[in-house]
Amino acid sequence: MFLACLLLVAASAETINRDMTNDYSVVACTEASTPCIINCNAASSCRATTISCGSSASCTINLNAAYAAYASTITVGDIKSLTITADSANYALKHGVVNVGSLSGDLTIQAEGTSLEAFYSLDLNVAGVGGNLVVQESPLAGGGRSFAFLAATVAGNVVGNATFAAWNDLGRLDYQPFDISRILLKGSVGGSARFISNMYGTFSENYIEITGSVSGNVEFLDTSAYGRGFCCNPLPTYGIKILGPIGGDLIIRDESTDGHAGYNTDFVFGPVLGDVEVFSSSDSSFEVSTDVCCAPTSSSKGFFFPGTIFGSVRIRDGSTDGHGGYNTDFVFGPVLGDVEVFSSSDSSFEVSSFVFGDVAGSMTFNATGYVWEAFMSMQLDASNIGGDFVMEERPDITRGKSFITVDVHVSGDVGGTARFQAFTDSGTLDRQAFDISKIRIDGSVGGDALFLSNNYGTFSENYIKIGGDIGGDLVMIDTSTHGRGFCCAPTSSSKGFFFPGTIFGSVRIRDGSTDGHGGYNTDFVFGPVLGDVEVFSSSDSSFEVSSFVFGDVAGSMTFNATGYVWQAFMSMQLDASNIGGDFVMEERPDITRGKSFITVDVHVSGDVGGTARFQAFTDSGTLDLQAFDISKIRIDGSVGGDALFLSNNYGTFSENYIKIGGDIGGDLVMIDTSTHGRGFCCAPTSSSYGFFFPGTISGSVRIRDGSTDGYAGYNSDFYFGPVLGDVEVVDNATGPYAYYSTIFEFEAVAGTVLFESLNDWAMAAMETTFGSGVGSVGVVVDGGKNALYTAVFDAREADDLALHCNNDADCSDVNVYCPADNRDNKCRVYCSSSGTNCGYIDLFTTNGYCADASFYCLDTADPTSCNFGSTDKVYCVYDSYAYGQASSNYCAMDTDDVNGGFFCQDVGSAQCSSEVICPLASDTTAPPTTTTSTTTTTTREPTASPTTTSTTTTTTSTTSTTTSTDKPTQNPTTTTTTQNPTTRTPRPTRAAWTPKPTIERNRTPRPTRPAWTPRPTAARTPRPTRSGSFQAIMHVEVERAVEASPQDVLVDEPRYLDGNGASANKRLDHQDSVLGVLDSSDTDMAALPHKLGLLISLMCIVFLVLASSLCFRKYRSKMQDGYLDEMQPLMKEQTNSYQ
Repeated sequence: MFLACLLLVAASAETINRDMTNDYSVVACTEASTPCIINCNAASSCRATTISCGSSASCTINLNAAYAAYASTITVGDIKSLTITADSANYALKHGVVNVGSLSGDLTIQAEGTSLEAFYSLDLNVAGVGGNLVVQESPLAGGGRSFAFLAATVAGNVVGNATFAAWNDLGRLDYQPFDISRILLKGSVGGSARFISNMYGTFSENYIEITGSVSGNVEFLDTSAYGRGFCCNPLPTYGIKILGPIGGDLIIRDESTDGHAGYNTDFVFGPVLGDVEVFSSSDSSFEVSTDVCCAPTSSSKGFFFPGTIFGSVRIRDGSTDGHGGYNTDFVFGPVLGDVEVFSSSDSSFEVSSFVFGDVAGSMTFNATGYVWEAFMSMQLDASNIGGDFVMEERPDITRGKSFITVDVHVSGDVGGTARFQAFTDSGTLDRQAFDISKIRIDGSVGGDALFLSNNYGTFSENYIKIGGDIGGDLVMIDTSTHGRGFCCAPTSSSKGFFFPGTIFGSVRIRDGSTDGHGGYNTDFVFGPVLGDVEVFSSSDSSFEVSSFVFGDVAGSMTFNATGYVWQAFMSMQLDASNIGGDFVMEERPDITRGKSFITVDVHVSGDVGGTARFQAFTDSGTLDLQAFDISKIRIDGSVGGDALFLSNNYGTFSENYIKIGGDIGGDLVMIDTSTHGRGFCCAPTSSSYGFFFPGTISGSVRIRDGSTDGYAGYNSDFYFGPVLGDVEVVDNATGPYAYYSTIFEFEAVAGTVLFESLNDWAMAAMETTFGSGVGSVGVVVDGGKNALYTAVFDAREADDLALHCNNDADCSDVNVYCPADNRDNKCRVYCSSSGTNCGYIDLFTTNGYCADASFYCLDTADPTSCNFGSTDKVYCVYDSYAYGQASSNYCAMDTDDVNGGFFCQDVGSAQCSSEVICPLASDTTAPPTTTTSTTTTTTREPTASPTTTSTTTTTTSTTSTTTSTDKPTQNPTTTTTTQNPTTRTPRPTRAAWTPKPTIERNRTPRPTRPAWTPRPTAARTPRPTRSGSFQAIMHVEVERAVEASPQDVLVDEPRYLDGNGASANKRLDHQDSVLGVLDSSDTDMAALPHKLGLLISLMCIVFLVLASSLCFRKYRSKMQDGYLDEMQPLMKEQTNSYQ
């Protein structure tokens, strides 16, 4: 019966059979009301041609052979239904086109049997479907991939169900159907919409869209072995969109074996009236995917919660394999509670983004446990956070790499503490957290800001900025094994650490790692700091080639390199405004380490309120571990306390440029106690070298070489403004050349000045200039060959100068420019014994010997034992020779063979000598230095005849004439002396004193060093010019000191020089000790005996002669026996901890 019916139907239909191969002729049904059946039975029997159904009834096209309708076009009008079937026909309609009008019934296109790529790259265009739409493949082995590269468009509605399916899993990885396809249903679906995958990779790289509504369920199902259904469909090129309302349920399931269904695919859905189920029983399902449910049609992806959340937000991936929230976007409105995003698995929230409105509570992002690359490449944008803001990594020892390449932005404030921390030290080089990241907080942080690293490379190559204030401390610490925290972030749009707001607490930056390099090549910028600043290193190369910029710092600032440290802070640059407390840079390395603070550039544009201390503690005993070498240290303003530069390592502060532009409230101390010396060496004046202290120094200046090898201050220049205390420059080394070829300039010194030399060539070729405010200057040579060789002491504007040559020292070949026109013998040379070399000493004066200058032998047993002689000269202003010029007219020292002692004998046409033995400068009976209206004859030897042994010297002043008797053995008629001075190379002629000449400095040229290239800095605002004068300040200070303590005071361990240059302790009257510094001149009592002699000269000429003889004996006795009581102290050596 069934067969009869079938034959009846076949008999009533128009049937066309194409059985000839390679038939390219047109195929068409012509009967309008009869169903059309077209059978393409032979290979290429309907190939590359047009196939049409003119019937208004149904149309069936059977493709039964390979290439049956290859590249053909099928055209169907508005008919009842259309069915196209490929049965075991490879490439049956490959690259074909199907154009269909409006169907009142079903549309079915299917591939069966062993058909391979039957509808590959099919272009399907349908006006509408009145029934069901079915496009499916159910291949047998050898078939498949029939609808790859499908382009299907239904312009109208599908009244029934819409089904796209691949059945029969062939277990292969290369025959995926519906691959790289585009399916557009632009109308509505009256029934359900199903997309079924039972083969590998079905619907992968697809764009599927149903624009209208779906009345029934929407289902996406993958049940294949190898999965990957609906895979790899990110918007906008790919994706799955059901834009209209879904009347039933939304079901998305990965039931495949290998999983990855929906991997990296974007799903967009309109409103769903039923339930939503997204299910996976496989790996990586829907990984890196975006599901948007029930969102406005303008939304394309993500999780959106724009309203106010009155509770807290908790997002946690506690899975085993992780990937929770992978490549997902989360958007939240205001949150009145806390926010916590937590991961204990791999790749959680990787390449995801979070957007938050204001969060009233705290916000925490936490990666803990067996976690790998959690939050990697995450983006976070938040408005304000009312509580703490925390990002922390606490991985197992073998895991890590969380928060790498994150971009964190808080546009408002953080009310509590902001903490970013990597806890676990993996001990490897590839587990760094927060690497190559951006962390920006535009507003303020109410508490502390903490950046804590305990793993390799944390916060390296970062851009971190807190734009507003920080209410607590700012802490940046690396305690990892392999270090590199905060590394490699020079200023750019993507790197650097910036904190321009006010920091109300302290700043702590520390590299405590093992391998170091923390902060290497990184720029740090800070605004004002109300607490302290500490930058610390105990590792190699920490903060090397880095820069620090600070605003005003209310507390102290310390840079410290301690422990097993090497080249920390090397080539660092520091710029700060004002420092309210102490400013310290110190190196305390282990014995085999060092070289910290080399080639640093330190600039404080304002003041330092406390002590400024730069110190190298550890003596390595080698020649290559110097600290502060080739560096610049500049403080434009004042230092409120002491300024200390302390070296205990080779070459510290060598080739430096150091300048404190303002005042120093305490002492200035520069000491080298190292083994190999060379501290403060090799810094002649230039834009890159020299030591400059032009402001007022309220305390004392202590410059000492206490090293073993010496050479401290070698070939360096030192410049000082007014000093209210004492000055000492001491060579206490065991090696030579301390302060060799060095320049010292002092503007004013209220206390005493002491230069002390102990070793060979120490202070040789040194040039020292004293300004008009300098009082007593003492130069003490206790030993050493050529100790002052070619040295120059320019004291022409000072009050007095004394040169002491002790202990068989070598004081030869020195130039002394005596205080000008002092007329009180305030320029004195003391020689201790015959073993002391006091030859070739030149004194330049205004008035000459006994008036301005004098030589004394301190050998009380034999006052003539000292080797003063014709090589010791006194130059005075004579004829056209100005003060300071050497000429052939001078007086030279000679012994008094009759009376003992020394006198100075004129040479050439000079008038530089008084031709007498000079008394001590403090004698009240000193001979007059001004002329009177009476002619006075002074006889050097009482038994000599004044009429035959005298030489007359006439000085014009009103109407007076003074006659002085020469040595008895000299011929008064000749100007040639009996002295035979030793020949030596003449000194170069010095410039005339007008009033202070420029000293020609003839030093050995130093090797040319590379030019100092300063880093660019912003323009500095000039400091206001100081008012007042040092002389006025000094006068007030002295008056206050005298008024405050008129009683005797005992100075702690003072050092005085007795007649032999030895040390002694002595109690001084306070007024004498202070006022004696400023005015050591004697009273006019020295002229009293002579005035009395004038009154009685007419009555008794014999009495005058006897009185004169007794007077000279008294002078000599005082010189030999009473010198101790007349000497002023040259130096008060304080016991302090600077040495």
